[in-house]
Amino acid sequence: MGTIDPVATADVLSKTLSETAEDSLIYIHPNVVSFRHGGDKTNWAPSILDAEGRHTIDSFLCVKDEKSRVITAALFSYSPRWVGLDTNE
Repeated sequence: MGTIDPVATADVLSKTLSETAEDSLIYIHPNVVSFRHGGDKTNWAPSILDAEGRHTIDSFLCVKDEKSRVITAALFSYSPRWVGLDTNE
């Protein structure tokens, strides 16, 4: 997988993940994971322009891989503010 722009939007990230997953021996989740659950996604959606294209941990963990691959991977992307880790405030 090539270098991804650190300010890439969810659609760009999903395209890169999907292209990488095409011939992969491991399952690569096709969307960036940014939220713990649907409630977090709903709460943060007004502040994140591409929230619709981002998934929850629940959606990643509940996926059924069509090829039954045992190893799974996902790109997790979040702001430290979202999880209470922002030390700059």
